[in-house]
Amino acid sequence: MHVKNVVIAKQQTGLLAEIFLPKGYPASVSDDYIAYQFWDSAQALCSSVMGALSANAVFKGIGVGDEGASALSATTNWILRQGLGKCASITFAYRSGAAIGTDSKRYRLLADIVNDCALTINLLSAHVSPSIRPYIYACSSVCWAIVGIAGSCTRTALTIHQARANNAADVQAKDQSQETLVELLGLAVSYFIVSLIGNHPIAVLVLFAIFIALHLTCNYTAVKCVTQATLNLTRARLMLQRFKGSHSLPSVAELNQLEPVILKHRTKFTITLGAKWHDKLDVVETSDEYIIGMKGTNINVCLTEAATDDDVFDAMMIAVMKEHEIERNELDDIKGRMKAIGYSFSADHLVVEKYRVAFNK
Repeated sequence: MHVKNVVIAKQQTGLLAEIFLPKGYPASVSDDYIAYQFWDSAQALCSSVMGALSANAVFKGIGVGDEGASALSATTNWILRQGLGKCASITFAYRSGAAIGTDSKRYRLLADIVNDCALTINLLSAHVSPSIRPYIYACSSVCWAIVGIAGSCTRTALTIHQARANNAADVQAKDQSQETLVELLGLAVSYFIVSLIGNHPIAVLVLFAIFIALHLTCNYTAVKCVTQATLNLTRARLMLQRFKGSHSLPSVAELNQLEPVILKHRTKFTITLGAKWHDKLDVVETSDEYIIGMKGTNINVCLTEAATDDDVFDAMMIAVMKEHEIERNELDDIKGRMKAIGYSFSADHLVVEKYRVAFNK
C-alpha cells in the first residue's frame, strides 16, 4: 500500500505564524480575523503609550520620589481605590452582564472609551490639589472596573465568533501572544517618550490627545471590521427595516456596517423576550411555545418552558415584524432569503429573560 501526505487546506507557514496565529489559519478562523486583530493590536499600542504617560502623572501625584509622602497615605488610597473598583465591577456585571455578549461590538468600544476616560483623569491628577487626588484615583478605579468586565466579556464573545474549528482556546491564546508582543513594543516606545517629554506637561498633554484620537479611531475601525451572521435585536430591526422599505435584505457584511457601535439603535417599541405575562396585553401571536402581546409601545414575548432556541428566534422575528408592520406570513420568505445569503438562525445573541408561562390556546 502506497501512502502519501496531502494538503487539506492552504495554511500559513513559518515560525512567526505558528507562534502568533491559530493552527489552521486562515481556514480555522473567521474571514474578519486578520483585519480585526490588526486594528486591535494598533489600539493596544496606543493604549500602552497613553498608560505610561498617565502612570507617570499618578506616580508624581502619590508622592513617588517625595520624602514627605507616607506609606500609610499610599495604603489608604490603594484600599479606597480597590474597594470602589470591586463594588463597581459587581454592579456593572449585574446591570449589563447579559447584554454584553449580545451587543459585543458596542460594549467593546465602550470599554475602550471608558479606559481613555480613566487614563485622562489620572493624567490630569498631577495638576490638581493633592487633597482631592485620592478621589480622582478612586473615580479612575471605578472606570477600570467597568473596563475589566466589558473588555474581558466582549473578548470572549469575539473569540467565539472568530473560532471556526472548535479552537476558541487556541484563538484566545494566540490573541494573548499578539497582545503581549504589542505591549513589549509599547514599553519600549513608552520609555523613550516618557524619558523625552515626561517633565514637560504641555508636550505630554498634546501627545496624549493625539494618542487618544488614534486609539479611538483604531478601536472604531476594529469593531466595524467584525462581521457577525447571527442576529441580535438591533441587527434584526435594521434588517427588517430594509425589508419593509425595499422588500430586500442586506447582506451580512452590509448589515454589520449599518449596525451602530457607539449609541444604541433608537426604536419606538421595547421588545422583551422571556417576559412576564400581563392580562392587559393584547395578544397578537400565539403558538404552542410562545405568546406575543402588546401594550402601548411594549411588545412582550412570553415563552413556555418547552420553547427551544428555534422558537425564541422565530418569536423574536415575529415581534420585530410587528414593530415594522410586516405581515406574519412573510416570515418563511424572509428566513429563506436569510439562509440563501448566509445568515444564522441562532438565538445566541438574544437577551432572554428568566420568566416562563403556561397557557391554553
